Amino acid sequence: MRKCLTIVWLLCIHAIARGQTFSYEYWFDNDRATVQTGNSTTADCQITADLGGLTDGFHTIHIQAKGKKGTLSSVATRCFMKLQHAAPLKDGRYWFDNDYATMHGSLPLNSAATIDVSQLADGFHMLHVQAEAADLSSVRTVCFMKLQPVTQAELDGMRLCYYLDNDHQHVMEGQRQGGAFLFDVDVSQLADGLHRISYYLSDGKRATTRILSQLFTKTPVGGYGIESYRYWINDAQDEAVVVALEPHQTEFSLTGQLPFVSRPIRSSCFDYRVEDGQAVIYAIDDFNVRFTDTEGRWAEATRQFVDENRREVVSDPEPLYSRITETMDVPQENEIRWFTLYAFAEDSLQFRTDEPCTLQVFSPTGEEMYRAQGTATEDWAGFRAKAEGRYNVALHDVTSPGCKQVSLDYESIAEAATGILQAATDRDAPDCRYYDLQGRAVTKKPQRGVYIRNRNKYVAR
Repeated sequence: MRKCLTIVWLLCIHAIARGQTFSYEYWFDNDRATVQTGNSTTADCQITADLGGLTDGFHTIHIQAKGKKGTLSSVATRCFMKLQHAAPLKDGRYWFDNDYATMHGSLPLNSAATIDVSQLADGFHMLHVQAEAADLSSVRTVCFMKLQPVTQAELDGMRLCYYLDNDHQHVMEGQRQGGAFLFDVDVSQLADGLHRISYYLSDGKRATTRILSQLFTKTPVGGYGIESYRYWINDAQDEAVVVALEPHQTEFSLTGQLPFVSRPIRSSCFDYRVEDGQAVIYAIDDFNVRFTDTEGRWAEATRQFVDENRREVVSDPEPLYSRITETMDVPQENEIRWFTLYAFAEDSLQFRTDEPCTLQVFSPTGEEMYRAQGTATEDWAGFRAKAEGRYNVALHDVTSPGCKQVSLDYESIAEAATGILQAATDRDAPDCRYYDLQGRAVTKKPQRGVYIRNRNKYVAR
């Protein structure tokens, strides 16, 4: 059976108050394939929507107005339930304050109705409404306040007050034309995006109505159409690709693959992986796009992506030894100094530098185990190793102006069991024994390789 939904839609559009014709469109359940259109010359717009193509159950309807020049209002969304009915809907019935003794019938459901509340006391009440067909619908309850009758003089003295985004300190007044109040809101100082307008009636003394609120969106694009868009990678805005749109488009969707030139890997943003036992890094780039309308306004968005074409191998990282300070020249722009250390599971590792920078440590499987930035790298901090193996350390982006060198310290608590820590802290009794990189003592003088002797790195050739 074919069913219809009747919607009374009140549009607060300044152009409508001036008697201009506007069009509208509506669709169901976020599916633009169901779009229906219509026209109206009044702000009190009644739409009868055909629900024949919808299944029984819960649905949403979305409504949007369109001005003469193509400008769009915010989308209004309402929820409703499509039910099965063996017979057409009859009139509804209603009662007050959960008191069935006050029940009345013959409430029209397809048009506006005036309900008599003269027998109710002033104050807070509840209205219960139920539709009748072959069976009864669920009960819809709304709350309302019955006030003393307002005289024409009091009504003429009413002011429409409103404010934006809960800013109660800046209350403004609307305009009254005939029996309607109009907003003419200046949104030039608002940021792009979602905002809230709150409004109420005031008698200028102490009495006000309940505050109502509506959401609206300020978008920089739209106007009389989008005329162009441009996109660029990272900070290379001077190399942006500009695409002009002819003719200008009020609604524009950008979908597809866009050509771009790969950028060098940035030290501040890269993707670390372990592939076939080899540590590698990939570039993480920022994709920036900006849309501009015919009035010069623009909206911009940024998204990050991994550029699989920009790949570098982490080759020959310098060995890092516990309690031995590594001093190096400050890395240049986008340069990363790589170090490596060997740790066992549950080892406690900590690091610090003498200059603010960015310090990252990656596990043998490629997981980032530790990151510190800025002045946080100047204090001892670290992590507990999850597994045995080689951990790579990245030092980059030193932020001290004029700094020429930076030092890195590393300590492993696990060496307390090997005797190295005891030898290193006993400054009055130098330890002349040799240790390998795993902290094991070597009985004879090594012939070849890298070792530790008396807290210093020793290279046997």
